[in-house]
Amino acid sequence: MPAAIMPVPRSDDTGVDYSRLNTNRQDSEEVSTGSTMRSKLYIVKNPEKSQETEASITTEDLYPDWQTLNPFFSTALRLMREARVHIDQSIKYHSYKELILADNEIQKVQALLSELFCCRSIGDGFGHIVASVMHALQNTQGIPLAENQVIAINRVFFSLHQEPFINFERAIDITDILEDVDLNILPTG
Repeated sequence: MPAAIMPVPRSDDTGVDYSRLNTNRQDSEEVSTGSTMRSKLYIVKNPEKSQETEASITTEDLYPDWQTLNPFFSTALRLMREARVHIDQSIKYHSYKELILADNEIQKVQALLSELFCCRSIGDGFGHIVASVMHALQNTQGIPLAENQVIAINRVFFSLHQEPFINFERAIDITDILEDVDLNILPTG
């Protein structure tokens, strides 16, 4: 029987309070450490006896040939890492009450979303999440995001980076995070 892999929380030293970034999954949390995201995992060797071994892995380690697998996938990973850096900066600026700088970082994320949307051939779930974030930011009509909204976008990108080949039904659940903080993810005409 193959080993089951379940992510569990890991802390880092970036200065961002990730305790508020619960992904609604009791067994996982992934954090950004610079430009690399890392999950701590329990590898269950024998589910009947609950024998567990602890390990740590990045998304890039999980897909070691990510640069040659699919050009869209390698581009998507690069763009998601870049977006997460800007989102982390926005959260930090919010904590310092530097709202203009926080909004500038979100505008940098918004500029990446069009190219990220071009990678939607990765899967329907991926495309849905990227489109939802794009619409959520467009629908603010230039009004800066509140800190809880930036944290929600961070949670969505966290989930997308953790599961880039996410199915559509799970993607809908993840985009509910945006609606929970009053972001409209529907396209407006």
